[in-house]
Amino acid sequence: MYNITVKSSASAFVETYDVLLLLFMLPDYRYGICLTNTQNNKVLIMLTARNEHDRKNFIDDLRETILEVM
Repeated sequence: MYNITVKSSASAFVETYDVLLLLFMLPDYRYGICLTNTQNNKVLIMLTARNEHDRKNFIDDLRETILEVM
């Protein structure tokens, strides 16, 4: 479980998104990834990777992308 805070700014407003990244495993989706908005507990997106290596790479890329835009 990862807790990610994303700040988005445009013109005069700044909005903060608290996103929780959850990893899950189901029989048909062994390497699942779920991004959830912690402010309202809504699921933003659910993904599945082919294997643990791909899932780790996705999480690392997501973290790097967030850091680049902050």
